[in-house]
Amino acid sequence: LYATHSIEPGERLAEIPITALLTAKAAKCAWASRSGVFQRALEVAEGEELLWLYMIWGRQEPSCNWHPYLQLLPRDDPLSWLRNPEALQWLRGTPLEGSDKVLKMQQQRHERLREILGDLAGSFEDWLWARHCYLSRSFDQAAFPRSEDWGSAAMVPLLDSMNHHADAQVQARYGEEMAGLWLPNFKNSNPYNPGDEVFHRYKRCADNGTLLLSYGFCVPQNPHDHVDRVIFEKDPGVSLAALEAALPLPPERLADGRVLIPLEEALTSTLAEPSEELLRAAALVNGQDYEENSASCHKKAQVCHWLLKALRAMMQSTAFEVHPKFMAMVNSSGTLGRFASRVARHRLKVRHDSLGISVLPSKGHASRAAAEYALSHFRILHRVATNDLPNKSNTTAYGCVTKCLKNLSAL
Repeated sequence: LYATHSIEPGERLAEIPITALLTAKAAKCAWASRSGVFQRALEVAEGEELLWLYMIWGRQEPSCNWHPYLQLLPRDDPLSWLRNPEALQWLRGTPLEGSDKVLKMQQQRHERLREILGDLAGSFEDWLWARHCYLSRSFDQAAFPRSEDWGSAAMVPLLDSMNHHADAQVQARYGEEMAGLWLPNFKNSNPYNPGDEVFHRYKRCADNGTLLLSYGFCVPQNPHDHVDRVIFEKDPGVSLAALEAALPLPPERLADGRVLIPLEEALTSTLAEPSEELLRAAALVNGQDYEENSASCHKKAQVCHWLLKALRAMMQSTAFEVHPKFMAMVNSSGTLGRFASRVARHRLKVRHDSLGISVLPSKGHASRAAAEYALSHFRILHRVATNDLPNKSNTTAYGCVTKCLKNLSAL
């Protein structure tokens, strides 16, 4: 969406009538006067599912009031990466691993609706298109002041056409009659000139996991990326109940016997060093406790070693190759960096067989966003595990231990 004229702070960016919003309630009202299969649809589907059926029908039916809008939506599934094997492979060892499992349940539900409604339910491709357009474009009803239940979030024509930018200056104004986006009148608000692209901010402080799962894209070097869970091997003598009693957030026992510890203070790329919460968790899963001020140097070194071992195992479970002494990626020019070409990879492999080199998909590739998310997750783990942090302090217990241990294959 581009500005056709200058837009100054305090002026409207875009606005539409509330009656133009497409919701489950609007779909129900539109089909209420129809008979036959439409009445069966109202009986077997409600909420989001009813809206998805209406979107499938309305995209093909010119008499539908929202037909022109539905025709303007992306023709293909906006979250198609969920069915891309290469994209799913990149997610190995990340919190989004297994995100595609929901598709099996959706397929079973669609098959059931197809048995009852026939062609009105469309194909499974149609079902995923409607579901994923809804998930990636709808506006939460809680943002609107109206009290009646719409039965779903709202598809909002025009306002959902803006691309995302993390620094977009935008203010939502949803009234009883109109819904609009405005350029806020703040001191740091910049005007739009004719021809400028007008951006929206889909979610405040959204990390790449949220962006990928909800919208199908990622922001390179997203400052909001974080790792909010660490997986540990648990001492057999430590019970899950004891961990639950000692930790601020409840742990989860995994199928392989390891334990997932959620963190109140997540790991980030700007973290000075791991929190005492995380160091204590490393001690607790090994049958000990930890208190920063009273712990001996030996105890601190032992706890840091347990943590680094867990982080190392998490790194090795990802899609990236990890060498005990060195991890590298190359860019298209052949120099060490974030991205890589196959030619550069081969050249460095020949010259440096000991390097662990990972190659990201090219821009525009269906799996690129998943790879960028996985890379960000890996880089945070790698930085913490090697004490390669912007604000690191090698005089602390953690800094001293990681400095000594980061090149040891025993980690």
